[in-house]
Amino acid sequence: MAEAAIIDNGINSGLLMRPVKDNVTVGISNHVEPDDICLDEQQFMHGTHCAMIIEKYNPSVVLHSIRILDDNGRGIIDKLQPALEYCCQNNIRLVNLSLGTTHFMDKMVIRRVINHYVNRGMVIVAATANSGFRTYPASFSNIIGVASGTEQGINNKLYWQTGVEFAAPSEHEISIDGYIFTLGKSNSYAAPYITAKVGSILAENEDYNVCQVKSRMFQGKHMYAVYPDWIENAWFPSMCKNSRASYYFTEKKGTYKSCQAQIDTLVLQSRSEYDLYRDSDKHIVYLGEELIEDRADNRHFWCKAQRKIQIENGKKREADIDIPVIVFRMEQNLDDLFWLIQLRECFGKEGYNAYTISHRTESVLYGLEYIPVEACNAEKKEILHDFLYWQTYYDQADIILWESESEQKEADMVVDISFADGQVSADIYYDGHIKMEIFAGTENENINTLYHHMMELLTEESNE
Repeated sequence: MAEAAIIDNGINSGLLMRPVKDNVTVGISNHVEPDDICLDEQQFMHGTHCAMIIEKYNPSVVLHSIRILDDNGRGIIDKLQPALEYCCQNNIRLVNLSLGTTHFMDKMVIRRVINHYVNRGMVIVAATANSGFRTYPASFSNIIGVASGTEQGINNKLYWQTGVEFAAPSEHEISIDGYIFTLGKSNSYAAPYITAKVGSILAENEDYNVCQVKSRMFQGKHMYAVYPDWIENAWFPSMCKNSRASYYFTEKKGTYKSCQAQIDTLVLQSRSEYDLYRDSDKHIVYLGEELIEDRADNRHFWCKAQRKIQIENGKKREADIDIPVIVFRMEQNLDDLFWLIQLRECFGKEGYNAYTISHRTESVLYGLEYIPVEACNAEKKEILHDFLYWQTYYDQADIILWESESEQKEADMVVDISFADGQVSADIYYDGHIKMEIFAGTENENINTLYHHMMELLTEESNE
């Protein structure tokens, strides 16, 4: 018998066939405590509806209520971690999250929390936003992301664009006090339908991890991971790091034997490394050039070929990209990944969501957007632009930062950066003019100075 937690705005258990097992809330101090709120039928019943849907399609699931949202369905992301910790401490492996955020600043915080608990065996079903924008955590690879549809199935187009795999019905008939009515179409009510199905799978196979659950639900169809975004702790058989920038996860040092119990992922760089570790039970990020089809159903696997597949499976764009595109051409003696990440942070601190592109495969380890050089060939340019149009649309991006060896015709600004004799030189081409700058500060100071010069140029017209 599976147990599932509904992390939402609370449940009126009087409307269920049987009461919830636990009824708790995450309080003001972020401690989990008994929930003494009394919900009635006149209030916002989001969590109650989710519980009724799960119960309708899987009456044997034991439900737990963890309230982190208010009467208007709003909450703060800080409450998610203690809610999931409560689940972990009470051996509740299945979680329904008919909630999420589309704000880019929340992504890293939520990813860190989600990866911690999924790598400890939790299976989380999450609804994508009704707005259609990329939603966290529903878009993460280790989440069972769900959108509303006419029937249960794989949503290929949405998956290649946002990472949300499943479509499911959401207009469910439920009964309250003898009155039967149909819930409105909503992604929130598609997720608990899938949660009920996952509960049945876990009741039969209680040790399944999220990859194995997905494999059962895909019914033999192999789905590639869109992003290697599931890592909490990784081990590298050979040295990879050649940047001052930090990975988005923790790298464990030592021998494989000494690190094996602490890691969830192996980062491999050659076919020989893959052949050596392919039979491990760890997730794999493969940075090599060879095409490898790893079809193990108990782990995540990512390689550069999967990014190419994602790009090629995009849909036609509806218009041209209408946000600024800045192309950076950097000399090899510069730490390009560090510069890109720091520039992205400069934009982010002022509220701008920068879609930041690198052609280096290892850039995925830093949370950057990897675009293979081959995807930029002239004959593939339209496919790439279709892909970037929809990626930046779903991400609600404000600007594109793109490191490229060649000048992209679509660029609004091109920045050539070189380093010699302790000085950084930047030639900024914008609006038919060139602005030459020389910096002699620390690397961080130089990046900040370049950012402010670019912003002055970008905002020049709007200030006139």
